[in-house]
Amino acid sequence: EANLRSGYESYFIFRNNDTNVNAQTVMGFTSLIADFPNVAFSAYTGDFQGVGNDVGDTNLSFILKTASAPNGVLASYTKIPLGSSFPAHTTSDVYMLKIEAPQTEVRANQFIKMTITNLINGATATHTFDSSLCPFLTANICLKMQRSARNSGIATNIGLFKFYFKHNLY
Repeated sequence: EANLRSGYESYFIFRNNDTNVNAQTVMGFTSLIADFPNVAFSAYTGDFQGVGNDVGDTNLSFILKTASAPNGVLASYTKIPLGSSFPAHTTSDVYMLKIEAPQTEVRANQFIKMTITNLINGATATHTFDSSLCPFLTANICLKMQRSARNSGIATNIGLFKFYFKHNLY
């Protein structure tokens, strides 16, 4: 557990390991320790940052969800599609996701940068979310990886191979 004020750098190496288009993937950080609910990302009521796909999506997307609206920052939902080099439903691709945020006490200086690499085909995508989209500066974040079959009831798998997290204390 960490928070956005102290800053962090993290890496996830994972695979989706299925071909079920009725499932959604969640890999990243959420503000809640509880399971990610079986709802579309746009309807989720907590903060989330990471990569995933909603039911029916062919490819993964960077997703940033700001549920709280502190200090004049509006709640928001942003989904950046990653394209065909990052298929959501595959048994042959492995991904490395990097999420980083700076240590800052000034909300205007906050950002979240995400970079994903398909370790099989070498494709890379990156996006930086500025302070207007970032979750609450002091909100705690928790590791979240989950695969859910939101509309089909069929369980599917996500595999985490490696997780690295550096939390800046000062």
